[in-house]
Amino acid sequence: MTDMLTIDGRIAQMRPVAPEDADELRALYETASPESVHLRFFAQGGLLIDREIARLCRTPEPGFHALTATFADRIVGVASCERTRDPRHAEFAVFVADDWQGHGIATLLLEQLTADARRDGITELTGTVLPGNSRMTKVAAGLAPHAPIDHDHETLTVHLPTEPSADALAAMEARRRKAEEAGA
Repeated sequence: MTDMLTIDGRIAQMRPVAPEDADELRALYETASPESVHLRFFAQGGLLIDREIARLCRTPEPGFHALTATFADRIVGVASCERTRDPRHAEFAVFVADDWQGHGIATLLLEQLTADARRDGITELTGTVLPGNSRMTKVAAGLAPHAPIDHDHETLTVHLPTEPSADALAAMEARRRKAEEAGA
């Protein structure tokens, strides 16, 4: 378990997803607003959530990483990446509890996922998001300021290199300083 400093100076914990997290992950998704669930899954429905929980709680393997963010023993966010057919690429997904959105949880989880993926030889994470998901596109722009976002008719594909650029490192340092100041 690793401590992480949120943008408002609170200390949350980050750790790998474990099989025993299934019930708490279900609560994370089921207590979220319909809009948040739609932005993550592009639809509503318990079957999608059941599949996602099974995917997240499976046995770890190279090229697959799933992390939770917890605060006061409650899962407040989850993120994962999974290698695609191209061994240099992985697809990522992030979900943060409604009351924790805007606190930097998604950013912190994705920073760790990119580092984990880089150790597996993955050079880029991609995520498919709906055009209305401005929070996710803002997170992506903060992590990789010059990384492309591809547009098609109904979705955006966000590209995150796993090797941080000088701009990305500077943005990471600025976020860290702001969080430390908020926590002082």
